[in-house]
Amino acid sequence: MRQLTTDDLIERRNELRAKLEKERSTQEYKDYEIRYSEPTGDAMYYEYNIEEIDNIENEIGKFPDIAYQLIPVSDFADYLEGMFVDAGIISKGASNIIVIDWESTCEKHEDDYTMIEYEGENYYVRNY
Repeated sequence: MRQLTTDDLIERRNELRAKLEKERSTQEYKDYEIRYSEPTGDAMYYEYNIEEIDNIENEIGKFPDIAYQLIPVSDFADYLEGMFVDAGIISKGASNIIVIDWESTCEKHEDDYTMIEYEGENYYVRNY
């Protein structure tokens, strides 16, 4: 499971902005932009990824002071099971001895989350 939080996205966006600024300050970039009237491939990559993170922030609301976890959709059932164990709703390993319909459980809880896409993977972020 790829563990990401909104803090990771903020950090990544800051790194990309610094790289973009450094790229734009090079003579090679300036020459390329004058010649082709567009940014270099690296600059376009940085701009695209910054925009992707900005779009996520617009979708879920300004990134909060506390980090929100991004849960891969493929790991949502495992995430819910862990959350229920931590909350004392079920005991650890309970799903080994009883049958829990995790698909229905996931469907029931999806309304509490917003689905976003980041780097081609879908994630759930808790609605607060």
